[in-house]
Amino acid sequence: MDPPLSRIRTTRRSIPVVAATISVTISPLISCTCCRSTATDSKEGWQLTGVQAWHTGVPFTVIDGFDRALLQNNFDSERPNYVAGCNVYANQNVHQWFNPNCFQLQQVGTVGNLGRDALTAPGYVDTDFGVLKATKITEGISTQFRAELFNIFNHPNFSTPSLGVFSSAGTVLPTAGAITAIIGNARQVQFALKILF
Repeated sequence: MDPPLSRIRTTRRSIPVVAATISVTISPLISCTCCRSTATDSKEGWQLTGVQAWHTGVPFTVIDGFDRALLQNNFDSERPNYVAGCNVYANQNVHQWFNPNCFQLQQVGTVGNLGRDALTAPGYVDTDFGVLKATKITEGISTQFRAELFNIFNHPNFSTPSLGVFSSAGTVLPTAGAITAIIGNARQVQFALKILF
């Protein structure tokens, strides 16, 4: 698959986000007339919340890894030549997100033919979930207990890979295309108690 010539850095094919809040009433397992008010309080006031977010990966630019074009600037990095017909995403994994053998060093003093932001980083998936219980204590006082789980499925979201392909000697770097960081956090759980008056 040939990469596109160039893209805008903020280009993403899709960014759907779904959020929901549901109020629920829990039916008691055992009916008891002696403690009916307590049972009513415990089965009412529940809310379930959730947020599901997905988005495709952000575009990124593969670079030479050193000043091959002799531009001597700090605002842009030279891009290598793309080898036509080479599958950039062959055998893709976190250790090699793109195939570094699909790129060649351009002639000294020239820029390569690879477009800016031609490749795509891994996508992002996150599921958050919460449970809320509101309890009325008196006419003017109530409590609210929350349990919130962020990234509930503990899905790893990988960052962009190492962008530099070549060393100054012209050899392929062993870290070319390797992903060494994540975006966001692992699963997190938090509890909160709020008194409303």
